[in-house]
Amino acid sequence: MTPGVAELDATVRHLLRNLGDIEALRGNRITARFFDAAASTEPDRLVLARIRRRIEGLADRLESEAAWYPHRADSLRRQRNILEACDLGGRPHKVVAAELGLERRQFYRERERLRRRVAQWLVSLDDASPPVCIDHVSAELAFLRALRNAGLNARLIAEGRRLLATVSGERSSDVANLLIETLSECGEFSEAETLCTARNVWGRAYLDAMRGRYAAAADGFISVAEHCVRYRSEADGSADETQARAALEYAQCAHMLGDYRAARRGWQMASDMLASEWLTPPTRLQTVWQLAAASMMTRRGIDEAAAVFDQALSDAVRQDCPRETADILIARANVRRQRKAFDAARDDARNALILAREVFGANAGAWRILNIANLELAAGGEREAIELVHEAARAKGAHPMRDGYGEWIESSALLALGNIDGAVAVSARAVEDLRAAQNGRHLGASLRVYAEAAAQARLKREAVDAIEEAVELLSRYGLPGARANALRSRAAILGA
Repeated sequence: MTPGVAELDATVRHLLRNLGDIEALRGNRITARFFDAAASTEPDRLVLARIRRRIEGLADRLESEAAWYPHRADSLRRQRNILEACDLGGRPHKVVAAELGLERRQFYRERERLRRRVAQWLVSLDDASPPVCIDHVSAELAFLRALRNAGLNARLIAEGRRLLATVSGERSSDVANLLIETLSECGEFSEAETLCTARNVWGRAYLDAMRGRYAAAADGFISVAEHCVRYRSEADGSADETQARAALEYAQCAHMLGDYRAARRGWQMASDMLASEWLTPPTRLQTVWQLAAASMMTRRGIDEAAAVFDQALSDAVRQDCPRETADILIARANVRRQRKAFDAARDDARNALILAREVFGANAGAWRILNIANLELAAGGEREAIELVHEAARAKGAHPMRDGYGEWIESSALLALGNIDGAVAVSARAVEDLRAAQNGRHLGASLRVYAEAAAQARLKREAVDAIEEAVELLSRYGLPGARANALRSRAAILGA
């Protein structure tokens, strides 16, 4: 160890040996700040309890990470067991090592890793002690984010505009970005536009994404992420949160466009940020579930994703993250759909629907309602799917991409119900809207539905033209399953 690392390791050893000793922890350079930050009327024993709860929180975190990273699960669970048994429980090292089946050298290697995590955990999490030295803008932003978490968007917008009028510089950008995100999610695009300055790359990208302009949004988000990489400071990792969020948004946009290589790049960039202690719980949860969803290309990937979604859902509920809870429920419903567990998939989807209606703005909620409609369709609920599509269509913030996606789902449901004329008409609208949105992936999917409906309506020429274009587009932008479906449809249409 270098001298600085050795000194920090010795400090953590001292901390863990004296978890019940107030005077010892007052003199420990890691835990002294807990006592310094405490109110003058707060008893020392409560500060001691706060330190212990924070370390117990690390045990929970290690268990969560074990679920997220299967290749590191054994080591992470050993560290958790050592922390709980030895440091929190006071049991002898030799006994715990024997119970874990570890040789002496293995045990102390895990102890060393654990001490590094304890230091990171206590040093980086400022919420461990009362926020007695926080500026008023940070406090106001925290309040606004709490309003967003509760779905109180109208109040957030009103309070945010009041705050924006009183701040300047970098803090003004923080407030403006939160307002742009909220207004865009509510479908208030014109209002959001007024807050987008030439230098506000994040705000512009978020507004573009909420309008379905994914290519422009992807360019903006990747520039933000790369800027964070170039100017990151080892002493201040606060840019990690921005980088992770930008990388996730970039990956989502690229995925919607059918550029899976770019999407993987974004998810990898976000994955690299998981080791940072600066990520907020919502961003960490978004990263974890999106990485799991991206792995669902193989049977093994589906099984691993299912376990990750279960753990992430538990964490989202425990950490009071309803927006992330809704997204994880939809993701887990897709796993259950692929496993043909349609009743369970519907349960998850309908629980997500309740949250989607409560906590998201009209536009962002409509997208989630459409994803739930797609799940209902796959589970045999064609009429329920159509009702959800119509609900989403009524939401503020309609644009060709969102409309076309909904019309694709509705036309698929009508085709399944045997309403051929309806399927032809609605799928034709879907093709028109998605062509206007310049989205090759979803345009290809809607062309396939139109081709199948046209073939059943004996519109042979229209069916052939549509299926040929669908195969071409899905070969370039579609997932393997979508291309395979298009090829089967072409064989049926051409053979008819």
